[in-house]
Amino acid sequence: MALFFVFSPMEFTEGVPLTLLPEESHHIFQVLRAGAGDELILFDGSGKIAPCQALKAGPRVSAVLPGKVREHLPPPIRLHLLQGIVKSPSMEDILRRGAELGVAEIHPILCRHCAIGRRGGSGKLPHWKSIAVAACKQSKNPFLPSIHSPLHLATALESIPESAPLIAASLEPGALSWGEFCRGHLQNFSKKCGDIFVAVGPEGDFSPDEYALLRRRNCTPVRLGPRILTAETAALTLLGALQFELECTLA
Repeated sequence: MALFFVFSPMEFTEGVPLTLLPEESHHIFQVLRAGAGDELILFDGSGKIAPCQALKAGPRVSAVLPGKVREHLPPPIRLHLLQGIVKSPSMEDILRRGAELGVAEIHPILCRHCAIGRRGGSGKLPHWKSIAVAACKQSKNPFLPSIHSPLHLATALESIPESAPLIAASLEPGALSWGEFCRGHLQNFSKKCGDIFVAVGPEGDFSPDEYALLRRRNCTPVRLGPRILTAETAALTLLGALQFELECTLA
C-alpha cells in the first residue's frame, strides 16, 4: 500500500516526536483513516522527507516519530507560472495541477480581463496554499510551490530578472508554433539551468496593452495549436509540454 504523505512546515529530526498541524491530523487520521502505529512519509515542502510512525492518532492532535531524514536535490530548472486570475474552480485546478507538475512558484496576476472581486484575490491566498499542499501530498511532490500575493502584470514583470527567459501562451499573430519554439529557443533556455517564467492570460486573454508589456520584456510568444483554449487548459498544456521537453533536453 502506498504510504500517505504528511505535511509539516516545522523542523523535524530523526527520533524526535513531532506534533502535526490540526488540519493534517484531521486529514490523515479522520479522512484517510490512518491509525496509531501506521507508517507515513513526512515532508516539509523544501525537499526534506522522512519516514515516520504515527504515535498518537487524534482528530485534531496527533504525533509522529520521524525516521532518517533525507533531502531531495532541487530541480536544475525552476518553473514560475504567471497566471491571470480566473474564477475559483478553474483557478484552483491550475494551482493543483501546477503543484503536481512541480512548478516552483505561482504568481497570480491581475489583468484587465480578470473576473475577480474588489479584494483582487488576496483573501483567497490561504485557501490557494492549502490546495497546493494537498496536491503535493497526492502527487508525492516534496517541493511545495510558493504562491504569491496577486500583482498587476506590470509589477510582476519588473520583478523578473533580465536574464531569465519569459514565455507566454499567445493568441496574437506572429506567435511561434510549439515546434518553432523548441527548435529555436528551448536549447538556449535549458543551458541556463535557472528560472524560467511562463505567462498565461485569464479568460479573454491578455489585453493589447498587456501584450505590449510582455513584448517590451522580450517575451517569447508561443501558440498552443490551432484552437482557442481555456485559461486552465492553456496553462497545463504549456507547463506540461515545457517540462517534458526540458527533461528530455537535460537527460
